[in-house]
Amino acid sequence: MQGYVTKPFTMKDLRRAFETAELQAPPDDSGPVAPAPQRFTLLNDLGPEVKADVLRTFVLRSGDDVAAIEEAARRGAADDARALAHRLRGSSLALGAALLAEACARIERASDEHALDPRRVAAVRDAAAIVVDDAERELRALSTR
Repeated sequence: MQGYVTKPFTMKDLRRAFETAELQAPPDDSGPVAPAPQRFTLLNDLGPEVKADVLRTFVLRSGDDVAAIEEAARRGAADDARALAHRLRGSSLALGAALLAEACARIERASDEHALDPRRVAAVRDAAAIVVDDAERELRALSTR
């Protein structure tokens, strides 16, 4: 980290310094790592029919949530983006989709300026696409049982 915070500082100052460092971090040279497919094991106790219903609902609603986050970012509505990210993070955690939940949390915890950062919004969109693909795969598997 190249940044600094002078004393006395507030938590807002500290958060801004860490966010700036995170956004300026060099890309990881190890190449893209494909996340492991979601297995949605947190839903197994619900039974296959309810599990399928939950996954179908997520597939249908997550696209709307991502689009709403993107729209909030275009409008410059940081509070709306954070509230939408909070909702999507909650449903992600219920599924066990940790990468999507973390991408949402980065918007949710960010200052106004950083909550609207296109890279954060793109990370949510990309992570949601992966979870939706995995959910659709799981739904196909459940329908053949």
